[in-house]
Amino acid sequence: MKKFEAYKATDFLQEDGFVDWGKNPDGETEDIRFWGQWVALHPEKRQEIERAKNIHDLLAMPEGPFETEKSRVWSRLQSSIIAEQQTEIEQAKGKQKALPVAYPSQRRWMKVAAAFLLMAFCSGILYHFSRQNHDLVTVKNLKAEASTVMLQDGSSVILSSGASLTYPKKFAADIREVSLKGQAFFEVAKSVDRPFLVQSSHLTTKVLGTSFMIKDNDEAYRAEVGVVTGKVAVYESTIGHQDIKNGVATAELLQAEEGLVFYPEESKFSRNAYQNHISQTLNFEHTPVREIVSVLEQMYGVEISYDQQQIGNCKLNAKLLDMSLQHKIALLSAALGCEFKLDKNSVALVGGGC
Repeated sequence: MKKFEAYKATDFLQEDGFVDWGKNPDGETEDIRFWGQWVALHPEKRQEIERAKNIHDLLAMPEGPFETEKSRVWSRLQSSIIAEQQTEIEQAKGKQKALPVAYPSQRRWMKVAAAFLLMAFCSGILYHFSRQNHDLVTVKNLKAEASTVMLQDGSSVILSSGASLTYPKKFAADIREVSLKGQAFFEVAKSVDRPFLVQSSHLTTKVLGTSFMIKDNDEAYRAEVGVVTGKVAVYESTIGHQDIKNGVATAELLQAEEGLVFYPEESKFSRNAYQNHISQTLNFEHTPVREIVSVLEQMYGVEISYDQQQIGNCKLNAKLLDMSLQHKIALLSAALGCEFKLDKNSVALVGGGC
């Protein structure tokens, strides 16, 4: 239809069929097929369509987006606006002075309406983020040793010195999102219906349930990901979360003992074998409890209290991989026949015996 050829980004967002196509471009409905064909036939509208998708991504984010995501989407939106302005300037240089417009009052009204609509969008965006950021928690590890953060879903994150993690008090029903600056080791609780996304300075890492390391911050010239168990998908941070959720974004897939390095300036991935000592460190054979406790204390940065005379010399066989700290402690407690109490930075094993 010819009317769509004059559409701006905000006009496209008023069309339900266009929004459905943006969410699921491979859908089979008549509207989605129509918009897929229309977009393919009108490459001159690419900038407006991308701008519309960026605005929609920003407004449609699930609970738990972070400032890095907001800044990235706004950056994409501003880039498309600047590109269009430069195109218009170049076109204007090649034209003679235009004839007077027949309906100046209508043109002014269109500008006022567009400005009003933009303010409405901005107000919605600001409210959206202020409401959601109110429920976010940021933890920074200021200690020289590692520190552990226990998440609401049972996942645990071991923050290296200087690293920080931002996460929601309660995860959304369909996705779990956190934001990382620095280096951390993740042990993600399995949840097939709720993927786990880690947003770092240059990467977005998606998992269902696994253990892996990420090293990435704003100042770094390289970012790293290494997988201990399970599988992860790694994306450049410029890719929107909505595209990741819809499965339309291209990812680097990693399995156990695989890693990669990303160079932001070149936008280049380099794959490698991930050499980790964690698999060996957490595999105990006929090992005294006091030694197991010492390993866990150093790894997680927690203090574990127990009766050394009663259970310290008990020897256990335990493979404590691919599980959170809470699950590790629960397994030890079951083997020793004791109870446990888990606090933020301390664990207490009560009772039990060999």
